[in-house]
Amino acid sequence: MPQRALQPDQRLREHLEDALAEAEALGWTAVAALVAEALDAMDSSFTTRGR
Repeated sequence: MPQRALQPDQRLREHLEDALAEAEALGWTAVAALVAEALDAMDSSFTTRGR
């Protein structure tokens, strides 16, 4: 999907998911863990706000 068509939080999620995949592929487990935590935080924030 074109980046311009996404909302800012959706764009951030796409970037974080890409970063997670790259970190895992490179064996950067600490970075992957931090990115995964950020994605989890976004998920909990999403459900808390009731979107």
